[in-house]
Amino acid sequence: MDQQELQHLISVSTGFIDVYKVPCFEQAPMLLPQNIVLSAQTSKTSVKSYKWHDVYLPVYPLNNPQLKEAVALIIEGETAQQRFVLLCDEMPETMRLRISEMVDEDRPTSDEHIYQYVSLQNNVYQVPALDKIYNSIC
Repeated sequence: MDQQELQHLISVSTGFIDVYKVPCFEQAPMLLPQNIVLSAQTSKTSVKSYKWHDVYLPVYPLNNPQLKEAVALIIEGETAQQRFVLLCDEMPETMRLRISEMVDEDRPTSDEHIYQYVSLQNNVYQVPALDKIYNSIC
């Protein structure tokens, strides 16, 4: 068993999950498991693709379009070919959540990129539909 598998078992068995709280322009912040973010780097906001390890990855913007620079979060996909970038205004905040404290929100959404809304400590967050995001930018 490698260190990553061990860490996963520890976090699952204790009921905690480490996430990034990703700011989204004019939307509820997004919660992303930390283990799917491969890297965070500075980027121009006007890019449609982002070069990472000599591969151009498609970009999904979550940032304020009036800013000149953003943070590019490299997101792991099912395969290396399905990696993509989320652009956000600033480096996301890290949080350790107790899974039992998250409550599903019954909020309708017409945005196919949002899988579900959840609330935690009186704040509402979106859980992204990463497969739909990837499909919409490719």
